[in-house]
Amino acid sequence: MFSFFPMIAKTQTQIDSLFHDNIWRYYRIHVPAVYSPTKAVPLIINMHGLGSNGFEEEFYTRFSLISDTAGFIVVYPEGVQNAWNAGFVLGGTDDLGFISSLIDRVAASYSIDPASVYATGMSNGGFMSHYLGCELADRIAAIASVAGSMTVYVQGICDPGRAVPVLHIHGTNDQVVPYNSGNLFYRPVETVMSLWRENNQCQTADSVLLPDKVNEGSTVTRFDYGECADSSEVILYRVNNGGHTWPGALFLLPNENTNQDIDASLEIWEFFSRHQHPNPRPFSTTALEFEPETSFRLFPNPFQTSLNIEMSLKEETQVEVFSVSGKCFFSTQYPQGQEVIRLNTQEWPEGVCLVKIQTPSGVVVCKVIKY
Repeated sequence: MFSFFPMIAKTQTQIDSLFHDNIWRYYRIHVPAVYSPTKAVPLIINMHGLGSNGFEEEFYTRFSLISDTAGFIVVYPEGVQNAWNAGFVLGGTDDLGFISSLIDRVAASYSIDPASVYATGMSNGGFMSHYLGCELADRIAAIASVAGSMTVYVQGICDPGRAVPVLHIHGTNDQVVPYNSGNLFYRPVETVMSLWRENNQCQTADSVLLPDKVNEGSTVTRFDYGECADSSEVILYRVNNGGHTWPGALFLLPNENTNQDIDASLEIWEFFSRHQHPNPRPFSTTALEFEPETSFRLFPNPFQTSLNIEMSLKEETQVEVFSVSGKCFFSTQYPQGQEVIRLNTQEWPEGVCLVKIQTPSGVVVCKVIKY
């Protein structure tokens, strides 16, 4: 049986891919050095903002540094054309299905605790976090949104069927996703918080102004909505005079006030670590397993001027090679019976390449590196 290539590198972020809904989807995955397959670990899905990407989200939020000490795995998926369809376009990109398949893909390669799968994101990624909390509540234990909101469509359909722990961080001077005003597409922050308070049956509300540790022109008020069903929580960090930013980020966005009194990434991880899913849906391997009538190996890997694919083909096979950006620069069809394919790779770009081998009975993707 074929299996997708194992991801075994440690202490660094790897680039990987997933074929979903007839398109290639890419993501970055960071596995800490302390990871051991004998112990199930949490998984955090961290989604970038509109126009950004997984690399920038990793750099901006610094979740990989927390991963290295806390021991969880963090994934930075890429939205199609740098955007997430968080309920904005009906019938558009299937990002819900992609994230669900991504969870199964990571769980197929690593030992993931099904009760400890979490979603967070910045701006458009924060919108997507709320969407996942509504629609994938059987998989996602808790969510956190920074500078995001909830679309009108998602508000209308949101029925998670359980109390979902929610953390939201938002600046009152956010000019991109305004704190106090919504529009035809999304809701004001406090409307979103009211939805989650009602869903979680929270009974109390307490607020506290946190210490102003750094004089950068903003403060933080924390709102705790307690006595919620099933020991869940709903928490809002209102960043007074804060901009469309990730609090605690070392990279300061121009013309935006980035609060330094809290570290959003640390707050989110502390919040996630308090909550586990009461009855998570088991991981699925159905979409990841198949049995093409082919055995193969690729060598050498890494390679320089040539790459060999040794196969015993019982079916006609197509081989395509993609760059990590998704550009296909090699595609050839091979008849059954071929044993060794020798590819001249002198003109191939250096770095990671994705080799897609497709037969009538299945598809497998392998990662190779040209140096």
